[in-house]
Amino acid sequence: MTESSLADYAFFLWIITAGVALLTAHVALGWLARARRRPELGLSWPAQMLSATTLGSGVCATAVLGLSAEVSKVPLGYGSVAASVLWLGATIVCLPLVALLTFSARWWALLLGALLLAGLGSGVQMGWVWAAGFRPGVIWNWPVVAAAATVMGTACLAALWMASPSRGTADHTSARLMRLGSTVLIGLSLLVGQQIVLAGADLAGQKGSVYRNQVPNSVLSLACGALVPLTLAIMALDLSLRHRQRRSTQSGFTPKKRLKRRRRVRPL
Repeated sequence: MTESSLADYAFFLWIITAGVALLTAHVALGWLARARRRPELGLSWPAQMLSATTLGSGVCATAVLGLSAEVSKVPLGYGSVAASVLWLGATIVCLPLVALLTFSARWWALLLGALLLAGLGSGVQMGWVWAAGFRPGVIWNWPVVAAAATVMGTACLAALWMASPSRGTADHTSARLMRLGSTVLIGLSLLVGQQIVLAGADLAGQKGSVYRNQVPNSVLSLACGALVPLTLAIMALDLSLRHRQRRSTQSGFTPKKRLKRRRRVRPL
């Protein structure tokens, strides 16, 4: 590829990464909101599982796509065991996070949730850099990584507060605006925070990847850039339909059945 082609490819990957991050935040917050409506564990655990799986998978997908855009000139791959552990581990870490935010909306729960989200975002990005096995090797700039975690934690705390049910918005329009704001904040925090983490890794001097023949970056990027956003879009549509059905049920609206007109047969 030429320099201009690589630049266009990297820009295209960042556009997809932004879309995946925003869809991840939207779907994860949507299922979290549904879990909060019925916080009993026996009723809310399916929604909690969906929220945690969405969040863990979305964070991993944005990390892979962001790393691919950052080092588009380097032949990249990932260790098969490391990639599986990272994806599964991110989902497992999200389970207590979602459970905490489901059962409590106090300030300490929001603060702890923001810290967990910041640690998840920065830790997963560092994990995928490690799973790539760069050579000659990555030397981390730890103050930059700490700055990334701080930025993500601050943005996530504001987002969780905006999406918190204890805030008590006056009307439905205000609640939707706050929900939209929290989605954008979480999505941007993932993008900006992971970009700062990559800046702390200083990947410009890396020449290749040890594991490029195990899980090729082209295959994983295709899954993260096509299958993941498609799945998230279907889940977002499903959430929208469920929300409309719930609103129509609460308003007591029932569509009227059309009565069939009986034709009178006149005698001959």
